[in-house]
Parts: sequence; C-alpha cells; structure tokens
Amino acid sequence: MNAMEREYKLFGKNMEKGDEQQVVADLSHIREKERKPLEGEPEKSPDELRFISRLNDYIQQEFKELGIQESRNIEPNQIHLLPRDVFERHFGERIPAFHSTTGDSIYAVKDRLSKEILYDTLVHEAIHAVSLHKFHVDKEKRKVSEYRTGYQTRNPSRKKWHFSGFSEALTEKFARDIYNKHLDALIEEFGVSEKEPQLPMVYDRFMQIVDTIVKRVAERKGEAETSVWQRFKRGLITGEMLHLRDVEETYGGGSLRVLAALDALSGDVLPELIDKVDEYFTTDDIEKRKSIAHEILSGSDLRRYNSQSKSS
Repeated sequence: MNAMEREYKLFGKNMEKGDEQQVVADLSHIREKERKPLEGEPEKSPDELRFISRLNDYIQQEFKELGIQESRNIEPNQIHLLPRDVFERHFGERIPAFHSTTGDSIYAVKDRLSKEILYDTLVHEAIHAVSLHKFHVDKEKRKVSEYRTGYQTRNPSRKKWHFSGFSEALTEKFARDIYNKHLDALIEEFGVSEKEPQLPMVYDRFMQIVDTIVKRVAERKGEAETSVWQRFKRGLITGEMLHLRDVEETYGGGSLRVLAALDALSGDVLPELIDKVDEYFTTDDIEKRKSIAHEILSGSDLRRYNSQSKSS
C-alpha cells in the first residue's frame, strides 16, 4: 500500500459517512500538494533514489519480523531533500529534518548533515511516515487536526501532547536497529562510515529511559528484553497499546502519566524534565517516585496520577 492509498483513521463526535468522505478528500488533497517539488528543490540523485528503494526493503523486512501484514511504502516524492537555503526559506531555521503527518511527507536538509546522519535521519522520519496516523475531526468547527502519530497523542480539547518523548525515543531506537542491521550494505553501496551517527544528546537520553523500562519489564515478566522491545516497536506501527500496561504493573499505577509527560516539545525545561523522568524509572524507592510525579505533573494529569497510584 503506498502513501496515496493508505487508509485514513479518523474519529470525532457525530461523524457521518459523508463527513468522513469529505475529510478524506481534503487530506488527500493536502498530501497530493505536498508530493510536488518545492521551489528550489533539486531532482534526486541516482544514489538517493536507490537509498529510498533500499529503505522500503528494510522497513518491509521489519514489518515481516513484527508480524505486520500490511505493506507501507515510502514514495520518492514523499521525501524532499533540500539545500540548506531552500529548506530555511520554506521552514526557517529549525530542526534539519521533520515529518509532516498531515501531508505525510519528509523534509530534510541534504547539505547540512553528514551522509551517516542524513541516512539515519531519513530512516527515523520514514518510521514516522509508516507509523500509525490518526486524525480528530471537529465537525462543528469544520477542523481536522493530528491526534496521533505512533504513540504520540494530542488531546483535542486541551491541545496538549502526550508521549512525544517516548515516541521519539522508540522511533530513533527503531531507526538505529535498521541502520545497524544493514550497516555493511550501507558502507558498501553508499559509502557511509562505520561510526554510529551522532545525533542530538536528547535522543540518547530518551533512549536510555526506554532501555531502562524495557529491562525492568522483562525482568518482572521473566522474558527476554527483545520480546518487550518488539512489542513496543510493533505498537508504533499498529497503534496497539495494551502492552503498556506492563509499565504500570512494573512501576505502579500512574506510571504511564509520568512517561506521557516526557515531552519532546518542552523547550528550555527539557533537560530538567528528562533528569526527573529518568530518575523515576531508575529508582526502586516508591516514595521517591511519588515525589517526582508530584514535581512534574499538574492539573488533571496529577489528579489522575494520584487516583491511579492509590488504586494500585
């Protein structure tokens, strides 16, 4: 199934079949528009086109190993590889690559990144592209908004993101799995170096937290860490979340509230937040966990945490 044929997952109050058809038509129009080259975008080189083809092979191999029957391919026109000046003209000076969920397209600065980081980044953004996408439809306001990509969710009424840091950690860890598994082929065919791509430290910190959780869950359940990790990976693609109950059973009620607070969009407070979430999932001290939860949660998230932690 290619990007244009992919099923749209929608939800909203009082939606009828005609409403869904109109929303699908609107989203399809946006995606068609984002497939077109941007002003100043060069044609892809033979190497770049070949890498996209290999990337699809790598992703389908992962799908097969995860028991996912559906095929999701990345089309070459979904990926926009841009010179730095062109990228900044359209998007400003921001992160050097991103995936647009609404348009289901990938944008990356091709001359700002080393070959190793560029290819790892494209794998990362491609995983976002093939992950679960779900949209919220506000029929009264005639508005469609992103609700979920992978594990990252956005509360439609509060406009607040949850699990964004967790989802980014899983996505990058998934990307590293693919990159390292096919490193020999990447070296031979595309001339990348043997060194692991050095990405922003925040990704490493996120992944350390995920590694800790995977290890603790595996120890409690008496199974291999790879089995826990495979379930986490599969959930990015399929939207399955029941396995996250293992986190609460391992760390106690309300733990998912803390994990959801690991926000990749927190700006200046991010390093402090990462430290606190890391400590929460590392310590065995139950009272310390509760203290940390009260430091980082507020409002309805804190109230729900208190209710869930008391009942566990």
